[in-house]
Amino acid sequence: MFETNANVIDCVNLRRVYSSRSLFGRRRESVALSDLNLQIPKGPVFGLLGPNTEGKTILLTTHYMAEADMLCDTIAIINRGELAAIGTPDDIKRRFSRVGIVEVTVRRAREGFLSQVSEIPGVEGVATVEDGAFQKLTISVTTRADVKDTVTETIGAENIENLVSRDPTLEEAYINILK
Repeated sequence: MFETNANVIDCVNLRRVYSSRSLFGRRRESVALSDLNLQIPKGPVFGLLGPNTEGKTILLTTHYMAEADMLCDTIAIINRGELAAIGTPDDIKRRFSRVGIVEVTVRRAREGFLSQVSEIPGVEGVATVEDGAFQKLTISVTTRADVKDTVTETIGAENIENLVSRDPTLEEAYINILK
C-alpha cells in the first residue's frame, strides 16, 4: 500500500564491508559503513526536481544538446573557459544558426540531381545518406531562402516521399558557436 508520507529514500542499518588480502595471503575485512540510518522525505527531493521548481535553479552540465534543448529554460555555452553564448535554446538557435534545414526523402534518384539541387539559389550545402530504398537529403539553406518549390521541381514531385522544413537544432548552433 502506498503511503503519502513515505520517505523517498529509507535505509536502516546500512552496512558495507570490503574484503581484501594482505601481503601474506590472509583475508581481511574493512568496515566502511556500519549501522547507517538514512531517511529522506518526499518533500525535499521532489521540491527540488519535481513540478514545484519555480524560483529554483538546477545546474545541468551535458554534451548532449538535444537533452539541453529539452530540459533547460536558459543555456550558457562555454568555449575554452570563456562564456560563448547565453540565452534560451530558441534564442541561441536563432542567433547562431546561419542556415535553415530542408529534409527530403527521395524514392528514385535521377542521375545528376544532387549537383542541380546544390546550384539552387539559397542552398549552402547538401548532405545525402542512403536509407534502404530511399535517399535522404539534408539541405542547408540561407535563413531567408524558401527553396521547397524549386527543390520539388528539380527532383520531381513523383520522386519525393517526404519533404519538410525545420529549424536548425541546438547541436547545429553549438557547432557554429565553437567554429
